[in-house]
Parts: sequence; structure tokens; C-alpha cells
Amino acid sequence: MSHRSRKGGLVYFIKPARMDGPIKIGHSWCPQDRLISLTAWSPWPLELIGAVKAESKDERFLHACFADCHSHREWFHSTPRLREAIFRIVEAETIDVIRDELKPIGSIRSPRKNSPTGSRRLSYRMRIYWVLRKLDLRDGPACYYRAPEEIERIMTRWHRDYRSGTDPQDPMPSEIEALELFIANPANAIRRERKLKVVA
Repeated sequence: MSHRSRKGGLVYFIKPARMDGPIKIGHSWCPQDRLISLTAWSPWPLELIGAVKAESKDERFLHACFADCHSHREWFHSTPRLREAIFRIVEAETIDVIRDELKPIGSIRSPRKNSPTGSRRLSYRMRIYWVLRKLDLRDGPACYYRAPEEIERIMTRWHRDYRSGTDPQDPMPSEIEALELFIANPANAIRRERKLKVVA
């Protein structure tokens, strides 16, 4: 988050130029800057429909009221109900003009859920991280530690590689045992010297 408070700012509405939608409902201190950054990644030219003074909680309120036409992230399908609401908000220069008529009907943010396998993998990754971190702190900034290649291979196979499209492979019981042994006694952790720059 920037140094500016999330209170204040503007709720803005952006859509592809010469098209009805999709429509982005966002919050920013500078919607014009947001328009420029979004346009850089959009396959279509975008235009700012309008912006009104409002807080991030007002943005979340609108997201919840139009959850039934949610497309993805902060983008919504252009429905007559949504277009009418935006028209009235922009014309009145306040969200309050329609607040009493709208009711939150859902959330556009679904909680992230790890599978049991994903949770177990994350648990091992964090345990290994903290074992190595303790070694780093013990020996100071002149060096750092890495897990041995065998441990790295197990964790790499256990993690989905999105670049190559390979699916994760659950560790065998013997590999889980190797992970547990390393966490209990990281004596075979690989010590690396840091190349410190000398500043004159």
C-alpha cells in the first residue's frame, strides 16, 4: 500500500472504448494514471467513464452489490442494472445517490484454499526455510545456507512447474523421512560465502 491512506481517493469506472464492457470498478488516488497502466496491458483502448470521491470501502460495497455480474478481478459484465447505477453515480458525483437502493449480494473475492497436499507441501517448505534461516542468523551476514541437492529435488518435484506444465509429484515415504531428518538435523546444509562489496 502506498503512503497515502486508503480513506479518500476516488472510485472509478473504466471500460473499453466504443464497447459496453467489461467495466472495471476500482479505487485510486489518480484514475487517469490507473487508466494509462491498464491500457498498456489491454488488447483494446480503454476509457474512463467517470470517477467520484469515495473510499476503498465504497469500492468494496459496489463489488458486493454487483457480484452477480462479476467477470474477473475487478471487472464486471456490462448489464443494464450496472450501467444505470454507474450513470447515476457519475451524474450525481456521489455513490450515496444509489446506496439505499443497492444491497450486497455476494463477494467477488473467494478465499484461497490449499488442498491437503498443498498445505502439507507449504508446511515443509516453511519448516526448511526457518531451519536455514536460523543457520544464517547464527553465522552472520558473511555467509548463507542452502538445502542439500537431495532436499531441493524433493521439494522441486513436489511443486507444480507452470513453465513446463509438469504436475507435482507427491514425495514417497522415504523422501518424507529425508525431509524430516534434514529439518531435525540440518548438518548437511550447504554453506555459501557471500560476496561482500567493499565500499571505499
